[in-house]
Amino acid sequence: MKESIEGTTLLTIVMVFLFVFTAVICVSLNYSNAFKTKNDLIKYIERHGIEAAKDAEYIENLKQNGYTATGTCPNEEGFTPVGDDDGTLFCYKENKSNSSAELSNSKYYDIVVFYKIDVPLVNKISFQVRGSTKSIYN
Repeated sequence: MKESIEGTTLLTIVMVFLFVFTAVICVSLNYSNAFKTKNDLIKYIERHGIEAAKDAEYIENLKQNGYTATGTCPNEEGFTPVGDDDGTLFCYKENKSNSSAELSNSKYYDIVVFYKIDVPLVNKISFQVRGSTKSIYN
């Protein structure tokens, strides 16, 4: 009888370990996908401008590449949501880079993208990943 209880306890410990390990792998994959999306979005804005990033074609490209997380913009003033009928895919805020006369036309954008973890018992948990572009000169 003692050996069967020890076997059951060992099996329970192994199952809990596998569950925790699988959860950590899933969370890290979602998190890395959100950072990759943020970095790709920042590069795209620096090359093509914010208007191109708000285009429906680019939003469709984001979805085809596996980014489907939606969320709500931060409560800070100035954030503009970008998305489609499914929800807000990312938010941006335009900032002036410098107040000096020679750099008066430069600006940068704060970007917020989202990632979600869908756990059946807990429901969906949403997080934000933030980033900023380099200074963009007109």
